[in-house]
Amino acid sequence: MFAQLNLSQSLAKALFLAAVAAAAALTSGCAVPTGAAFTTAEAPPNGQAQVYLYRKPSFQACGLSSSVQFNNQDLGKLYCGAYVHITAPPGEHVLGFKPGSMAKTYEVKLQLADRQTQYVEFVPPPFLLGNAFMLGSEIIPRTPEQGVVDMQGLKGVK
Repeated sequence: MFAQLNLSQSLAKALFLAAVAAAAALTSGCAVPTGAAFTTAEAPPNGQAQVYLYRKPSFQACGLSSSVQFNNQDLGKLYCGAYVHITAPPGEHVLGFKPGSMAKTYEVKLQLADRQTQYVEFVPPPFLLGNAFMLGSEIIPRTPEQGVVDMQGLKGVK
């Protein structure tokens, strides 16, 4: 009887530790942004423009590793509740976002003017339509007014 009791306690401990480890793994993807919180955008210098790509906090696909490209060059990762700040010369540019290893790359062409600031939001598919391929995701240009409101408190990605 004592051997059976010890086995049950060991099994219970193992299940508890597995549940804690799973919860930590699921939430760790959302805790990566370490940069400063967004408050306002300063005007870019003469001869330059800037783009803010952001993703508002959400439960949907929060732990996915999402790659950002600018003119086909990898800039790093974007996480939910975070933003990436890009400075570039005026002209036409392509901003890409790949939300997970199985998803397609979503792209938007941007025409940047001197000293202009543009805001672009990544929007994952609605929760009930969530899927491994992230079909239904969108990358949407926003007005400066909407971008500033949406980005309040989001953390920058270094």
